Amino acid sequence: MAIAAGLPSPKVMLIDSPGANAAAIGTSPADARLCVSRRLLDDLNRDQLEAVLGQLIASIGNGDLRVAFMVTSVFETCGLLVTLINSPFGRQSRSALWRILRYGFLRSSTPERKSAEADAVASLLSGSLEMGKNDIDRFFDSAEQRKSLWRKVLSFIFFPIMFTNIAIELTLWFFLNLLLGPCMALVWRTRRYLADASAIQLTRNPDALANALETLGQSDCSVPGSVWASHLFVVSPKVGSSMIRPMQASADQKQRLYAIWESTKTGGAVPGGQTTQPSDADIERAMGEFRQAQRAAMRGDAQAIQRLVIFGQAMTGTTGNLPNPADIIAARQGDPAAIARLRAHHENRPQQNTTGLQAESAVSFHPPLKRRLKRLNRMGAHIALATRQMSTGARLFMAALFLIIGPLLLIAGAAMLAAIAMMIMLNLFFLALWLMVIHGVFWWLSHR
Repeated sequence: MAIAAGLPSPKVMLIDSPGANAAAIGTSPADARLCVSRRLLDDLNRDQLEAVLGQLIASIGNGDLRVAFMVTSVFETCGLLVTLINSPFGRQSRSALWRILRYGFLRSSTPERKSAEADAVASLLSGSLEMGKNDIDRFFDSAEQRKSLWRKVLSFIFFPIMFTNIAIELTLWFFLNLLLGPCMALVWRTRRYLADASAIQLTRNPDALANALETLGQSDCSVPGSVWASHLFVVSPKVGSSMIRPMQASADQKQRLYAIWESTKTGGAVPGGQTTQPSDADIERAMGEFRQAQRAAMRGDAQAIQRLVIFGQAMTGTTGNLPNPADIIAARQGDPAAIARLRAHHENRPQQNTTGLQAESAVSFHPPLKRRLKRLNRMGAHIALATRQMSTGARLFMAALFLIIGPLLLIAGAAMLAAIAMMIMLNLFFLALWLMVIHGVFWWLSHR
C-alpha cells in the first residue's frame, strides 16, 4: 500500500484491545505509525483488512496527520490559556503548568514515561476547558465556606479577576463548541471521505472497504487510551459503540454470537472450529434463552448468573467491563457491599461519553457510517442499505414541522451569535479596564 501511494512504509503497532479499530498516528509520513487492534485482525478477512490499511495509508498520503496535529494544537492551546489564567488561584493549575514544563525537559527519560507524561498533559489541558471545574471557582467556593476575614478580603480583591476569567471561559466555550469545533469537524469529515475514495484507488476493491466499515459499525470499537487521537481512527472508538442486532448482523457475527451463547451451557470456551452458520430460528431461540436467563438471574438462579457472566466475559474480552450480575441482584435487595462494588465499577469503567476533540465540538468528527457507505456505493460498492419509506402524511407533517421550527432555529442561531459578540465585547472591556489600571499604577509611580 505504501509503495502504491508513493510513501515510506509506516511502522505497525499492535494493540491488545477488545475493540476492533485502527488508526494512523504521527505528524508526517516520515514518522507515521499504524495502530491496529488485535481484534481487528480476528474480525476482518484479508481483503477487508487490506482495505482498512489502504484507508489509513491514503489518510497519511493526503496530509491528514499534519492537519490533525494543528487541530489538536489549537484545542490544547486554549486549554493552556485557561490554565494560565487559573494558575494564581489554585494548586491544580500550577501542577498542570509544572507537568507541562517537566514534559518539555524530559529528554533522557524512557519512551514509556514520555508517552505517559504526554497523555497526562493532554488530559490536563482538555480538563481545563470544562466549565465550572477550575481553580477560580473552587477558590471562591472555599471563600464562601470559610467565613474568615482574610478570605473575605481576598475574595473582594480578586472579584474583578473572577469576572474576567468567566468572560474569557464563556468566550472560549462558545468559540470552541459552537464555531471552531463544528467547522473543524466538518472539514475533518471531508478528509475521511477523501481517505475512503483514495483507499479505493489503492485497492481497486470498493466492496472490501464497505464490508469492513459495515462490520466495524456493528462491533465494539473502543480502544483504551484513545482520548486525543479518537479522530484519527477509522471509526469512532467510543466505548459502547457496538450496534450489533442479531437479526441484522453479518453471517460471521451471527455465528460468533450464537457460538458464545451456546458455549455458556457448559462453561467452556467459545468453539473456534464451528463452521455451520446458525439459522434465523437458531438466533431467535438463543435470544429467547438469553432473556429467560436474565429473568432467572434476577430471581437469584445461580446457573443463570454464571451463564451471563461467561457470556459477558466472552463478548468483551475482559472481566472488568461488565458488572457482576450477582452484585446487581444483591444490590436490588439492599446489600451495602454489593452497592459499593457496583458504584466502584461504575466509577472505574471507561466512560461512554465522547472524549478528546469530540468533547469540545457540538458536531462529531466522524461522519455517519451510513453516509460513508452511500458514497462507497456510488464508487462501485454493493452494500444493501436499509431505507425507510415515509408516507405522504408523514412527509407533510415533517414539512409543516420544518416550516415552524426553521425560523425558530434561525432566531436561536442569531441569538447565539449575538451572545458570542457580547462575550467578545466583554473581554475587550475587561482587557481595556486592566490596561487602564496598569497604566494608572505606572503613571502614579512615575509622578511621585
